[in-house]
Amino acid sequence: TGKPKGVVLSHESYTSGAIPRAQAVGYKASSRVFDFPSYAFDVTYDCMLCTLSVGGTICVPSEEARMNDLSGAIRSSKANMVHMTPSVARVLEDDIIPSLDVLGLGGEAVGARDAAIWGKDTSLIIAYGPSECTVGCTINNTVYESTGIGRGVGGVTWIVDPDDHNRLTPLGGVGELLIEGPVVGVGYLGEPEKTAEVFIEDPIWLVQGHASTPGRQGRLYKTGDL
Repeated sequence: TGKPKGVVLSHESYTSGAIPRAQAVGYKASSRVFDFPSYAFDVTYDCMLCTLSVGGTICVPSEEARMNDLSGAIRSSKANMVHMTPSVARVLEDDIIPSLDVLGLGGEAVGARDAAIWGKDTSLIIAYGPSECTVGCTINNTVYESTGIGRGVGGVTWIVDPDDHNRLTPLGGVGELLIEGPVVGVGYLGEPEKTAEVFIEDPIWLVQGHASTPGRQGRLYKTGDL
């Protein structure tokens, strides 16, 4: 969001997220993944790499078909997995979603009604994650239970006071989402001050631990999402 920033990711951080993410989403050697997202968005590269990492097939449509005959392009490519926003999924022709093994959703909130309808015909996945945390850091593959963003994949999620990241938010309260773990990127290219603002280390509650959970050091990313 906002002005584009160059995010530096290491091979370690990407693979730490991509390998468990591919498993959670359901990428397989038999996957035929429709290359729908714009190349301006990070998710398209994640879809490509996750597909190739398991020996799957990337189905690349023409730009004309992608923009003007989406359902026809999915149908003719024999794709069985596609990732898109709920708004785009709503315009697909009736036979498309039942033909998919996996419908991945992200970029927008998923309505309970849409989830209930689509979930009858295919495996529904909700993914969330900023570029700063290797594109995808949470996966919800139990959408029939909840349409939230799911649990951390390749990392741990925390909720903190929006005004003080050294304070955890009480259960049920509204707070800022923080991501911890190897999926957290290196920082912003050539912007050390911006990096220091949102890539933090060793918040008090993490170092202190709690009850039977020992404290530890760690590096986290402040998403800005509540």
